[in-house]
Amino acid sequence: YWLVYHRQTGNDEYHRQAMAAPLHVHIEAGKGGKVLIKQAEYTSEGFAVQGLNPLQPIPAGLACHYTGGAITTDSIITNIQDHAVVGYKYINLNHATSCRHLAMSLRPLAKEMDIIVRLDDPTHGPQIGKYHFAADSSASADLTQLTLDIPIRLKSKKGKHAIYFLFRSSVTTPLCDLITFQFKQ
Repeated sequence: YWLVYHRQTGNDEYHRQAMAAPLHVHIEAGKGGKVLIKQAEYTSEGFAVQGLNPLQPIPAGLACHYTGGAITTDSIITNIQDHAVVGYKYINLNHATSCRHLAMSLRPLAKEMDIIVRLDDPTHGPQIGKYHFAADSSASADLTQLTLDIPIRLKSKKGKHAIYFLFRSSVTTPLCDLITFQFKQ
């Protein structure tokens, strides 16, 4: 069984994204029998129940966890500020055992920021990567898109895992807009 629904994206009621989640149903037969339906988990997977393939570009708009003012607009995450967290449940690391890099496509809005990559939990999960972005002082303030090559350490992680991107900066304005990410060899 599947739960098919839509969630609000953006900052008004007209932006919607179709979603799907598997439902686990248990039927107790016989006299006094009942149907037990386990609550569906809010994930990024949709029908990809084995986890998203991290070797393919994953649109930022599939995030199922975002804090710190971040919002989804037209399949990208915008208004990412200091201490924002953007998370995805779940990616299948069986596809990425030999990957050593994460390519993150974004639109930088600040001259400096740190991006921390964690698995499974945004606070206590293992940190698998960190990137310090510092724009060249001669760089244009209106860069349209940039792909960062973030070194990662998976240490033989396999199976389905959540991935979280934590954004840190001393800047008080939005840091960037996240467009896509994917794992690379």
